[in-house]
Amino acid sequence: MSTKPEYRRAEVEGWLGIKLVTGRCSRRLVDQLTAHTLNRTLDVFAVYDEIGALESAPTTRPSSTKPATPFSGPVLQGLWHKHFSTPAFIVQNLANHWNAKRLGTLVEDVAADESIPTDKKVALLAHRIVLGGHEARHRQGRVTGEWIVFLRQSSGNVYLTLATHTEADEAIRARVDLAAAKFTDLHN
Repeated sequence: MSTKPEYRRAEVEGWLGIKLVTGRCSRRLVDQLTAHTLNRTLDVFAVYDEIGALESAPTTRPSSTKPATPFSGPVLQGLWHKHFSTPAFIVQNLANHWNAKRLGTLVEDVAADESIPTDKKVALLAHRIVLGGHEARHRQGRVTGEWIVFLRQSSGNVYLTLATHTEADEAIRARVDLAAAKFTDLHN
């Protein structure tokens, strides 16, 4: 495998070409995905899968992340976001799942279960917290992560940029405005 930027860019465009059915993709998003691929800073396949799910691409797994929703603030009004998730978000998803009441109930249930040997209760509790919480979030379609920012249009979605929860809306908007001017044609 080559680590040359032009090879990685072609690879990114190839994957997006498979996942995009009616939508379009900005050069900004291709650049971001290429940089992440080169630097190994993000599992870009999580992004491809979510775009494929939004596009109903035939080779895509069902999404277990939160449904796409419009941004609510005035700066990003008119734009939508779709979560994508990687293993880096496991802890956040577990924290979101295990509120105090739910965790207390689990601890009480395991502690009271006399069929579980005492020396196995802590291990079982850890197992249920991690795997049980992770599985529950997936089943509920409530997995969180970072965002794919896009515009919904009648002709198909326009995928503009990746963004994080910690970024200022103004920073995302500035990137969107630059991205909206340049598109990559992936439908040949």
